Amino acid sequence: MKYLIMQKKICFYVAIVSIVAVLMPCHQMQAVALNTNGLQIAKSDTSTPKTDLPESSIKRSSARLAVSIGKGFRTTSYSGLTDEQRMSGLAWEAQAIFFINNYIGIGFDHCGYHAKSYSSGLVSNNPIVFGASNTTDMMIYIGPALVARTPLKKWTFDYSLGVGYFGYTIKSSLSTTAAFFNKQTASFNGNTLGIKGGLGINYKLGKHLEIGTSLQLLGGNLKKGTTTTFDGMRSHTTSGNLRQYEELGQFRLMVGLRASL
Repeated sequence: MKYLIMQKKICFYVAIVSIVAVLMPCHQMQAVALNTNGLQIAKSDTSTPKTDLPESSIKRSSARLAVSIGKGFRTTSYSGLTDEQRMSGLAWEAQAIFFINNYIGIGFDHCGYHAKSYSSGLVSNNPIVFGASNTTDMMIYIGPALVARTPLKKWTFDYSLGVGYFGYTIKSSLSTTAAFFNKQTASFNGNTLGIKGGLGINYKLGKHLEIGTSLQLLGGNLKKGTTTTFDGMRSHTTSGNLRQYEELGQFRLMVGLRASL
């Protein structure tokens, strides 16, 4: 009887040990699986995140073409070659700049100025003849340009400086009501060294197009030139120094488009 009871106990212990032996690998596999999943999750979570650098920090080269139009104002207080009507006029600019990185560029600048005046009155007392005079001013600046810019997300600030050729031309004509009174014309041409600077702000309309406005300063003193007159029968040309320097300084308010290539 005791032997049977002892045998049952041994069988019971063996059964428990067998169950434990069977369950142990399952728990170990689950633990390994959990650990493996944990490692996979950790690996996924600790992977190098993608970083989007701001566009302004990415250095790259590019080219920009710009055209602008606006108003120019002469800054001289006295002029022996102009009048009050021609102290302001139409201004324009064309610019091509190559940026060696996102901040500094060099290129070519071409700008102009056009102003016109009109007057009429008595030309001759005996006989009485009335006439009208038209005078046109033109200024041309051509030279290299150094440009710096500060790019932001949608806005760009520009700073430019250049030195180049600055030409000045005046053309005038006199017409009268008398058939016998010949038309008279006169012109003046001169050039000097010009300095141009500007500050601008641009707004990005698209990936390659911006609209902008700028304030520009253009300066130069004309010391000599050539005058040509025509009295209706013959012309006469003289060259030499002016009695007083002609100040060609002006400031310009411009608006235009900029295309990046």
